[in-house]
Amino acid sequence: MKDPGQAPRLRLWQEITLILVIKAVTLIAIWWAWFAHPQDKRLDGAGVADSITPADPGAKATPLLPEKNHAPRPGSR
Repeated sequence: MKDPGQAPRLRLWQEITLILVIKAVTLIAIWWAWFAHPQDKRLDGAGVADSITPADPGAKATPLLPEKNHAPRPGSR
């Protein structure tokens, strides 16, 4: 006996089809949002490399560790 206030259940093949359609729509939306637009014409391999690494090979990045000649912290030896 069905409850009159309950929505009818879909069959298994209908549920699977509905999930696949939702997944396809979501993937298309993600592709359109992030990958569908063409690259900037000025963007090439050399430009990307220059923006990631410094053009001057002698230039050094800021050290991540503190230098050894700093004043000692209170409580340290």
